Amino acid sequence: MRIVFAGTPAFAATILDALIRSGSPPFLVLTQPDRPGKRGRGVLPPPVKVLAQAQGIEVYQPPTLSPRRDEGQQALARVMGTAFDVLVVAAYGLMIPRPLLAHPAHGAVNVHASLLPRWRGAAPVERAIMAGDQRTGVSLMQMDAGLDTGPVLSTASMPIAANATGTEVTERLATIGAELLCACLPRLGELRAEPQDDAIATHAPKLTAADAVVHWSCGAQSLHDQVRALSGRQTATAHLAAGSERVTVRLLATSVIDTLPSGAPPGTIMDTTTREQIVVATGAGTLAILRLQLSLGKGTALTAREACNGWPALFQPGNRFDTA
Repeated sequence: MRIVFAGTPAFAATILDALIRSGSPPFLVLTQPDRPGKRGRGVLPPPVKVLAQAQGIEVYQPPTLSPRRDEGQQALARVMGTAFDVLVVAAYGLMIPRPLLAHPAHGAVNVHASLLPRWRGAAPVERAIMAGDQRTGVSLMQMDAGLDTGPVLSTASMPIAANATGTEVTERLATIGAELLCACLPRLGELRAEPQDDAIATHAPKLTAADAVVHWSCGAQSLHDQVRALSGRQTATAHLAAGSERVTVRLLATSVIDTLPSGAPPGTIMDTTTREQIVVATGAGTLAILRLQLSLGKGTALTAREACNGWPALFQPGNRFDTA
């Protein structure tokens, strides 16, 4: 098959790698433009670009595909200037207009990291974990003009482990999605597309700064799910007063102590005696902070023991996190 591939992050690179290894490499790869890296690392190429160039595949990085803009018209003219069989999309990040969806012989198929119609949108893995879902999966969807609303060609599911992070779940789903795509591509003309039930759809909007704020009035399990969902991404963030200074605390790893009331106001540090965990009261139960990062010192990741030893006055029982 003549394939055009559209994707950007590591999740998409795993899908692309599987296509190449299966003997069905795309002749053209679309990916987003290079972006500035974190902490002054300069401009970095997307993982998909790195892989495609290493394999000698042509890469095109238009800033938009919108036919309402000159750059988008030029991009569409270039991509649609030749015939191909299917457009494979995986976490591309740009809207694909109707003309391009209809151009390939088999249309466009999207490898989406959820069991549609649950979690349509940009952050399906994180939203699933934050919601406490016990299962997730990958949907191979025939794309239409809506946001992840097209009929589903095939699915594959997996459990979400109790302490699995968003990064871990995403990596596993990428592998599952790659296997599903490679199994289904040769059978595209035979697969029956099942319409989604819009009545039971849920949405997974893009993560914002507000999603990282820790609200200690929530239950310990809900906060633990928030921390692990955002691990390696935005990171759940709280604030703790140290005299006149307000310290930012990023929660990197946590565990739930119990689901019983703590007897203290939410956000109160209850215990640090073991030095292996910082126990904090929540709206329901207590949360143990195991690894964290402070806006003090070098800002490196610390174990609870390292944080308590380095800043004992900050992590005294009775001190209280902001209750935002």
